[in-house]
Amino acid sequence: MRGVKLASLAALVAAFVLRGGAQNLTLSTDAVAPARFVAAHGERALLMGYPEGGLEAWAYPFQLFEKYRVQFLLPGTSEAIDGAAILRRIETRPDEIVRIYVGPDFEVREHLFVPLDRAGVMVRYDVAGRRAVDLRVTLLPVLNLMWPGAIGGQDLGWREGLSAYEICEATTGYCAAIGSPQQTAHSEVVNSTLRQNLTQSMVLHPVDGHAAVYAALGKGGQAAGEELQSLEQNADALRVAAEAHTQAVLASGLQIETPDAQLNAAIRWSRIALDQAWVCNAQLGCGMVAGYGPSRGSRRPQYAWFFAGDGLVATEALLAEGNAARAKEELNFILKYQNTASGMMWHELSQSAGFIDWAGKYPYMYVHVDITFDFLSTLADYARTTGDTEFVREHWSAIAAAFAYCRALIDPATALPGIPAGKEGANEQERMREDVGLSAAWVSAAEGYREMAAATGHEATAAAVDAAAARKAFTARYWDAAKGFWISGYAESGQAMTDERSHAGLLGQGLLTPQQEGTALARLASGGFETDWGTRGMSAASAHFDPNSYGSGSISALGTAEMAKGFWRDDEPAIAWPIFRSLLPWFHLDSLGHLHELTAGDVFHPEVESVPEQTWSPAGFLSATVHGLLGLDIDGGRHRLSLAPHLDPRWDRVTVSQIEVGQARMAVALEQKPGAVEANFSASGGAVHVSFAPEIPLGASDVRAVVDRRNVPVTVASHKEDAHAKVELDVGDAPVDCRISYRGGVRVVAPDSDPTIGGRSVQLKLTGVAFVDNRLTLDADVFDGEHASVEIETPWSVGTADGGAAVPLSGGGYRLTFARAPGKPEASKPDGGVPFVHEQMVVELH
Repeated sequence: MRGVKLASLAALVAAFVLRGGAQNLTLSTDAVAPARFVAAHGERALLMGYPEGGLEAWAYPFQLFEKYRVQFLLPGTSEAIDGAAILRRIETRPDEIVRIYVGPDFEVREHLFVPLDRAGVMVRYDVAGRRAVDLRVTLLPVLNLMWPGAIGGQDLGWREGLSAYEICEATTGYCAAIGSPQQTAHSEVVNSTLRQNLTQSMVLHPVDGHAAVYAALGKGGQAAGEELQSLEQNADALRVAAEAHTQAVLASGLQIETPDAQLNAAIRWSRIALDQAWVCNAQLGCGMVAGYGPSRGSRRPQYAWFFAGDGLVATEALLAEGNAARAKEELNFILKYQNTASGMMWHELSQSAGFIDWAGKYPYMYVHVDITFDFLSTLADYARTTGDTEFVREHWSAIAAAFAYCRALIDPATALPGIPAGKEGANEQERMREDVGLSAAWVSAAEGYREMAAATGHEATAAAVDAAAARKAFTARYWDAAKGFWISGYAESGQAMTDERSHAGLLGQGLLTPQQEGTALARLASGGFETDWGTRGMSAASAHFDPNSYGSGSISALGTAEMAKGFWRDDEPAIAWPIFRSLLPWFHLDSLGHLHELTAGDVFHPEVESVPEQTWSPAGFLSATVHGLLGLDIDGGRHRLSLAPHLDPRWDRVTVSQIEVGQARMAVALEQKPGAVEANFSASGGAVHVSFAPEIPLGASDVRAVVDRRNVPVTVASHKEDAHAKVELDVGDAPVDCRISYRGGVRVVAPDSDPTIGGRSVQLKLTGVAFVDNRLTLDADVFDGEHASVEIETPWSVGTADGGAAVPLSGGGYRLTFARAPGKPEASKPDGGVPFVHEQMVVELH
């Protein structure tokens, strides 16, 4: 196998460095301003911002301060150097952010840190250089609730004995303290009609090269002061605890090792991002928040509040990574706020909801009808994966109420759900009467509910759920035969919406006929949908396409991950792989190690309204890795594991360990060799039945399987674009070796993309692969001759290549280059630039 290409321009911009071993990651970049978001996270507090706007701090649900900036004062001069002007580097670790400032003869390292479970934040400075440097920090104390909550009557003063500003609010009784043990001067708190700048400042004189600023929240001034002093006194211990927590997170759950170091880092950082999204609010409880971003025009740190839909996407990822305990906690949190009168699940919950009439006076909590459907299917996935039917029994009345709500929305004329007036589906940008995603969710919810009912002794209830009727109704209602694509929904007028939206969640679910799904897949793989950095939410060929619109042309990280998973599920790995890999540059696009919500649909850059740390983006990436790339599915109650991996043909070895299957814990080491796939399985804590079905080359023959030196039956499922050899085996106390061998065959390796900020999509888009009678047919949308090649792995020789040229590669296999024919009609013109042209190549192999 040839080695994977790991070096890229993106990797040079932000280097992935392993510190202290594979379980401790540091990401760093010299591209620091103005668009380089940083955030230090704890369960009860947050410190974040861009260099231009300064930092803001939260101790949920209160904002403590904003507009935090640093200047450097040189002794003996009147000069003050603004920190943003000399910020040169950022290093990001899971437990802290370090921003490095380099002056003419000094260096300052600014450590941004938030303890795991304390209502406060810390900023520590390490100063080095030929002469002493003082620091001036400026900030605006706030102490106000997260939007839309608001309070008044804040009282700001200076507490000399605490060396801190104290701001209190009488109606809630909360206070915040912001100070530094190294402060030598501070601005006065004055009540002046002439003073326009409301920020406060402190001058810090480092002691032995160190200084720090602390901020803390408490119920009353004394409590806030005590918490501030506790942070000061226990700073080192809190750092050790945070690092230990990160190590524990990374050491637990599913462990995946591939030959691609960049992918390995992305998997680990996705797990870290999920952990950092767990927030505890004293009034509301603990749950997953939807992401982090600056507050912009109001006290709303973007998605740093609770969204049940985002939490359900995160729950699926938590199950995928093996964190069943946190998944259960999130489901409990979502259940906690179910509308008991209607059974409806909630949409969003502001962190200020404990202080305001959020459910009564605001229209946001119970507005999305799709959440209840998604809740049922996610809960069914939890029960199936973990085998925890007791949780289902415990909450059966709430589950039954949720299903009753869903069933009440079914239109008898269509047998599918409608969206009532005043409510919304997943698409918030357009008013719809019916939505394809909601109807697909009904099929999944009905099947999940029936499965849970049967597993918990509610046989009569299970028998009454006719999910098959929902499937049949879906296929009839949502396929546009004239356009050869699905219908996105129906407007309030009843008119079908045929604007070609991606809806990756429809793939691999059996909702369409095989012919319909194949037609849709070819369209989705085209240059109209696919770019070098992900999948557009709407085809560029649509009349409504807008590359900068949230819902009509921008690119979602979650949607891209789901698209890759869908192509893998439909056994089209050569198309899935470049879609999946297109997300890797996102991990250093802005906030290092985290994924934006959206990028533009024409040029690679974050969309204007996108949130820099969006929780469901890494959640989708994790789910695609586990369920798509690895093809790993767990039935905990029946102690069964399905493993149908689509490994990169260039990889030699992959290991997956700490797979929880009921009470058992499994590990598997996979090796790809010429003419064979080998696997070693081991288990502890119980026996597991494994359905092992790795991808093998198209056209491979003489397929055989040996398990522990015994010949065993093997079945081969051949699809249009790949094949899988399946073996059934049982793994108990002793390790089990499995070898699947074959002769011949071919695998297609689509090229990786390497997008640059401000660049357009140019890489070839493979749209179809077929192998019949030793002829490999490749269809692709081609931009230009420079980006018109794919590679194939095969022991066979190429005879002819009609529509292109074949060149042998030194490590084996061939590079196939399409010959772009002049004058052919455009396949798509996605960004106003040179159009993609559809080409076909037929290669004879012998």
